[in-house]
Amino acid sequence: MKKTMKLMLALLVSVSVSGHLHAQSQWSEVDTLIGASQEVVDILDEGYRRIAGAGALVGTSIVGDDMLTGTFQYSNFGVIDYRQTLMDSTTISDYNSAMLSVENSTYSMSVQEYLNGQYTKSQDEFDAAIDTYVAAATVFAKAVVVNDLASAASQSDNIQDARALQDYISDNTLAITGTMQSNYNTSIDDVEDAVQLYSAVAILKNDSTTVASIQQDADNAGRDYIYANDAIYDGQAETLAWGFTGPSGQTQYSMTRSVDMSAYVTNNLSTIRGAGNTDDFYNDGPTQNSCFFATAAQESDPSDACYTGP
Repeated sequence: MKKTMKLMLALLVSVSVSGHLHAQSQWSEVDTLIGASQEVVDILDEGYRRIAGAGALVGTSIVGDDMLTGTFQYSNFGVIDYRQTLMDSTTISDYNSAMLSVENSTYSMSVQEYLNGQYTKSQDEFDAAIDTYVAAATVFAKAVVVNDLASAASQSDNIQDARALQDYISDNTLAITGTMQSNYNTSIDDVEDAVQLYSAVAILKNDSTTVASIQQDADNAGRDYIYANDAIYDGQAETLAWGFTGPSGQTQYSMTRSVDMSAYVTNNLSTIRGAGNTDDFYNDGPTQNSCFFATAAQESDPSDACYTGP
């Protein structure tokens, strides 16, 4: 029974996620199912809650008649609402009808919708790769402090500055291991892969002429992009490509669609570095932001240059 309940709840969650596409008319049936299934979930939740309460009170209190089956009335931000534990015919009928509508509907995806989805996915992958890079760079970022303290000690010839450097090295784990080196280098390589895909999809999804051409090709072949696999960028070939996993026997999906992206590829390092000079990721990073390593005390001190407010 518990396994069945888990499967049911998983289905409801899946339906709720799909409902975010409600801007498209073809998803109206899913939106209806979200509301109908929520009614079932609310009744189920109330049943579990009251049974749990009755069981918890055994030995101290006896629940009265209709306490588990009666309708509970309460004020929800000034609006009278109700909670019930018994499944009524209207709720069941609405739920079954909504499920049947979804089951009998035809869902399709255009090339533009596919690319929009790939854009969101590739953006998330890029953000995750950046997070991994930042985590791998943490120990290397401390070299900025070491460099600043060492420079200050060298310029001042002051023993106290030298001791400050020595204390920082002693109080922190600064030694760089081979694993740290490997993780850092790998993370940059992963960012490169992620940003190539992210940028390629971003460019293509905004190229209305090419998108229209791909859509026409799909329409002529009877190819629905709901069956398209995730896009892959090939840095050597400079192409964005994707395959399909279509219904068995439908040969129009036995192919790979490839788009030449070479016109947008830059191998000019000056261009990349120049764009980085004005980006927040660089300017807020450890090598450029003088307050990157500011302490909580500095950030809360109005007289400190790194003060961020109360």
